[in-house]
Amino acid sequence: MKYLVSLSMGLLLAGILPAAEKTDQIDGIAKKILKVMDDLADKLGEIKDNDSADKVTPDIAKLVKQMQELGKKSKTLKLSDEEKKAFQKQYGEKFQTSAKKVQVAAQKAMKNAPDRAKKIQAALQGQK
Repeated sequence: MKYLVSLSMGLLLAGILPAAEKTDQIDGIAKKILKVMDDLADKLGEIKDNDSADKVTPDIAKLVKQMQELGKKSKTLKLSDEEKKAFQKQYGEKFQTSAKKVQVAAQKAMKNAPDRAKKIQAALQGQK
């Protein structure tokens, strides 16, 4: 779970574009990451037993891959210290809230499907 939080918070701290364009791109990526995190929490919430875990785990892996791809894209952007502070002010709490939602959903999912907990955890870490 620490992997997802680190990934989501660190995704947007890097690039070489004019400030306005860069800000628009950062905002777009941040909003996409938050959406993916919400989708991830929703998918985890669908896990009620081992069978549902088997059905949902591939979708979880796809969402994590989307986050990784957004992370790669964000690394093309480079933020100044001032931009980092502004980003943290604007999105920090939202990322923390989304990360907590994913964490709670993941814990519940693994409790609901204990025989698939390792498979769920691997999907959340971007492993196969």
